[in-house]
Amino acid sequence: MTYQPNPLIPETVPVELTPVYRTTLVNEEICLYDGTLELVDKGKVLSGNGSIQLVWLPVPHFLFRMDASNWSPQPGALRFPTGPLTMSDGRSVDVYVTALKPGGGPNTPPLTISGEVSTTESGSGDPIATVTIHVPNFRSFMGANIRDDSGLSSRVVRAVMEGGGWRVTLDELRSDKASKGEGFAKQIEAVGGFGITHVGKIEQRTGETFSVSDARQIDDALFFFLSFCRGIWVAPLLAVGFDADGKPVWDEWREWKVERSRRVRSWFNSLSCTGLVDVFPGFHRRWQDETWNEPSRLAIHWYVESNMCAGGVEGGTILAQAAFELLAWTLLVEDRKVLSEEGFKKLPASDKLRLLLSACEIPLAIPESMRQLSKVASSENWGDGPRAITEIRNALVHANPKNRKKVLGGDSEARHEAWELSLWYLELVLLWVFDFRGDYSNRLFRHGCKGQEVEPVPWSVEGQ
Repeated sequence: MTYQPNPLIPETVPVELTPVYRTTLVNEEICLYDGTLELVDKGKVLSGNGSIQLVWLPVPHFLFRMDASNWSPQPGALRFPTGPLTMSDGRSVDVYVTALKPGGGPNTPPLTISGEVSTTESGSGDPIATVTIHVPNFRSFMGANIRDDSGLSSRVVRAVMEGGGWRVTLDELRSDKASKGEGFAKQIEAVGGFGITHVGKIEQRTGETFSVSDARQIDDALFFFLSFCRGIWVAPLLAVGFDADGKPVWDEWREWKVERSRRVRSWFNSLSCTGLVDVFPGFHRRWQDETWNEPSRLAIHWYVESNMCAGGVEGGTILAQAAFELLAWTLLVEDRKVLSEEGFKKLPASDKLRLLLSACEIPLAIPESMRQLSKVASSENWGDGPRAITEIRNALVHANPKNRKKVLGGDSEARHEAWELSLWYLELVLLWVFDFRGDYSNRLFRHGCKGQEVEPVPWSVEGQ
């Protein structure tokens, strides 16, 4: 049967991106290679059929399995091979053999070898025109319209980010029919698992080709940027580079840090793609700035770990304070040079944070919704948010009996609110650093419907 394109979908609507790899089930392994394998060990070559797969659990990693058909068992000769593993296409990878299983009968291979595969890449070194990436566990969002290649249906799930001469297109993958209309990202989040939710394309805005080194650098930037948006660690997995004719010329199997999907709050407003589109240019400018590159990496690292409640709300509060110290130093001492190194070091932590927030036009008062934190702050004469969260952080780090009684022996809800306030401050500081002036999702909003928490950042004209 021949299907006709939907006349209601204009031909000008772009076609959705096609992934190289796909998962249709939560935690579904991805086969990267299936064929002949050779494992060299001290001059002896063991060969046979096998496969290499990306395995998600307990954390994403690469495994191989090979049935060695030419192994001749000899008494006392069974030991773990140490040589590289070679595929039929000539690619050679380092492996760590973890298991040897001799065959037990006439219909089984003499020896089955399995183990872990190291990060590897292959390619001819030819210029790259585009790179396809596969993003797991990202959040669904409403974006620009795209259609399937038949023109029968369309979806508003695309974001196009541009910065530093790069264009990154990100599409949410179409859910499998078995999902019965439930988004794949929601399925993954419900069980705390893994799966590829989005596919991306990286290219130069001018259409010019680029090198493998350039591809790696933009991949690194996307790792931190997308994780900042999602609030947990996500990554541009299984990058495949294509030349101008669409021929694959480079790929990389790299073990990125990726976390199980979970529901966490973040600044990213999933009802729009503007958070991706409008934050990325400023993020990339800072990424290319020698003064801001490392502080941006570290601050996002501490933000994500704190947002995932690493070490509980107490540990998260401490991590956020480390980010504040770094960002305040970078902005006030290195960038704007309004404070000397000695002058900065003499300031108490609360004053450093107060100056940082003031420079970023972020309100200092403890929000009225934080009733328990406000109650403790009033009883302790902590005048504002910076004083409250630094006092709590100091009591956690310097846990003498007096501090333990004041903080650890107090209301746990106040500590939770201090952690939330720290994250809210940190999100806003980073958004200000990245020159964002749009709408964001305010994590401190507690009631109402989805979308009511979306508001302009405090320093925008609308937010004033």
